[in-house]
Amino acid sequence: MHSDELPDTDEPLYQEEPPVFNPALYPRTYKPSTGYLLFLGTVSVLCAAGGIAGIIYFGTGHEMTTMQSQLALVVLSFLFLLLGIYLITAVLTSRLTFGPDFIEVKDFLSSKLLRRSDIAGYRILPTQYISTLVFQPKAAERKKLKIPLYFRTDGAFGQWFISIPNLDHEDLGQSMAELETVVARDTPGVDATEERIAAAYRTVKTLNWVTGIATVWAWIYPNPYPLAMLAAGVLPLIVIVLLARSHGLYQIEGRRNDARPSLAFAFIFPGCALAYRAIQDLHFLEWKPLVLATLALAAILTIFLAQSDPHFHNRAAAAISIFFLGSMYCYGAIAHFDVLADRSAPATYQTQVVSKRADNGRTTSYYLQLAPWGPRHGSEEVGVSRALYRAIAPGQPVSIRLYSGALHLPWFSVSPTTASPANP
Repeated sequence: MHSDELPDTDEPLYQEEPPVFNPALYPRTYKPSTGYLLFLGTVSVLCAAGGIAGIIYFGTGHEMTTMQSQLALVVLSFLFLLLGIYLITAVLTSRLTFGPDFIEVKDFLSSKLLRRSDIAGYRILPTQYISTLVFQPKAAERKKLKIPLYFRTDGAFGQWFISIPNLDHEDLGQSMAELETVVARDTPGVDATEERIAAAYRTVKTLNWVTGIATVWAWIYPNPYPLAMLAAGVLPLIVIVLLARSHGLYQIEGRRNDARPSLAFAFIFPGCALAYRAIQDLHFLEWKPLVLATLALAAILTIFLAQSDPHFHNRAAAAISIFFLGSMYCYGAIAHFDVLADRSAPATYQTQVVSKRADNGRTTSYYLQLAPWGPRHGSEEVGVSRALYRAIAPGQPVSIRLYSGALHLPWFSVSPTTASPANP
């Protein structure tokens, strides 16, 4: 062997030294960044200005009928003023200090300090606007230290976390190890296990794309209507089947730091679209039987999903969430199946439009106030399409077609009168 030949070994020639915490870089104090100062300062000023305007407006007696209501609104406006003052003062006085052996966060009202040696680990909770850095103390009786991440930082900021465990990474690593163990039971071999996990991620990615398209289709422009509702209704069923057959490969809760691919998106959004369309488009003679059927089916679905996911047991909050989300899907699915699968002959009634109105929110909804008809002994308001709303004027007659329903949940439709019907 020549002296210039490399040794025959798989070991790296040079071992990189792990980073070492350097206490000489500290203490360092950080202030809120300019962007967050502008954002939070604007919110604070608006809140305070609204409080001042409310105090002046209500305090001078505008739109007030009693002294009690005037006092209540003035007090509420004053609280908004105090909130605005507190927010702007807290932001301007907020300071985060990293010392050689401690971390301290304080503002004009409070100061919290945690020793570096007392920290068990940290995690970051993402939120829509300001993420939160959470330090977990080693002592169970001590409270967690929570710090909003709106401070202007530097390189030394990240180096302070050297040798402090990242609890998010640990949770994710533990979850991945559990996932590999679960998959390896049914898929012998490391390569086969990795391929099955990768295939599960690809399946969820494809399912999420299809879900996004189907949800937008059903929510915004459901045409043809039966096909759009079928697409939205089938996707949660696919989720249920995948979850039941995978034996723990997938999750439906959307939990943070869970390595299993999540089916939550494909379960939640089509169900929301189905429920929305059922509320907007379908009219039932009685709502109680539909609600009872929805709650019963949602309870069965929640129990089934809990039994299908081994990590789901004994999680009351997750069960409540699944029950609530499942109720929306069950309501939409039951309502649409009852209507779209109905082949009964309708009973036709005629009534008049008493009035009409348009509700302009994020989306415009249209309503007709109908006079009593058939089994309806009082006037009622029903939602209608934009085309029908424009075609009908108050005082004009409309036809009501009452169907028995595929699930024996009677429903009806409203249309312009074209001929004099024979009332039963």
